[in-house]
Amino acid sequence: MFKVEENKIVYEENNEVLGFIEFVYLNSNTIDIIHTFVNPNHRGKGIAKKLVGYALDYFEKKGINVKYSCSYVGHYKEEQNEN
Repeated sequence: MFKVEENKIVYEENNEVLGFIEFVYLNSNTIDIIHTFVNPNHRGKGIAKKLVGYALDYFEKKGINVKYSCSYVGHYKEEQNEN
């Protein structure tokens, strides 16, 4: 389950945080995704990909532009462009 907080999108299962994305507002309609984290016990399960996909979709639907300092988001976008 995804939860959108003030500067974070959290992914939880069974009340356990498996990962999150942190972002900052650059202005009223632009954010910068600065960090993607996945609990070490749950890495390799596609959680970061789910988080980034959800975040990009969420912000697009809100009409918010997305920039990214987080290198994982860059890798995700490259992978999507290849497919």
